[in-house]
Amino acid sequence: MAADPPTPPKSPHRRGRGPASGTHDLNVVFSQAKVFQDLLHFEHDPDDLDPAVVVIQEYARAVRLLYIKTRWSKLGLSDWHSEMQILLHARASVFMGLDVWDPLDDFFDTYIFEMEVQPLPGTDARARKLIKRGLLRQLHEIATRELESCHKDLCDLLGDKLSNWRSLDSKLLAFKKKVWMDCEERGSLTLGTSNGAAVGQESYAFIALRKAEGIACHVQPQDGHFPVQQACM
Repeated sequence: MAADPPTPPKSPHRRGRGPASGTHDLNVVFSQAKVFQDLLHFEHDPDDLDPAVVVIQEYARAVRLLYIKTRWSKLGLSDWHSEMQILLHARASVFMGLDVWDPLDDFFDTYIFEMEVQPLPGTDARARKLIKRGLLRQLHEIATRELESCHKDLCDLLGDKLSNWRSLDSKLLAFKKKVWMDCEERGSLTLGTSNGAAVGQESYAFIALRKAEGIACHVQPQDGHFPVQQACM
């Protein structure tokens, strides 16, 4: 069973009263924000989009990153390495056309250094488990900082639209639950080619098979619920 999303941080601002129309305005702002945000095919928000909506969608990306950390923490070391290798090869492939969201992209670079560059030959599984634990702790801190930054920005942007500060905390918690649910139903990370063909989803077990001409990524369902998908990079 997936873990419940954490409660958003309380507003650092003093609670008070705002315009009576604040609740309505807040509903409009949150209704315009898209719950699904693709971290592997990142797209900048349009320049004419409401700044508050931009921040809420960045908040959705941070929630998705936190969900990914939670899911990865439950994977065995071998399964996690296999999935990471698929993601890294997809990132390096021109054919896949990925544009990874910066916080996740930075984490990929950290993974390469900690797991592939720095460790000495012969590093055992126990040591690699400790490295994994440290990496995921870093990922949790990254996601938490993003959430807190977005929360502060929203307080600054929406302060004059709030009937009370509790309404923002309530809206953020409801929105976070929607993002969490979307991750469970749609998948938090989905690889795709330029023509939109799905290649991977976290509900699958990932297996990477090296071939002379490249990497073949086979995706197998863990519970038989999803059809098998396959793609070569």
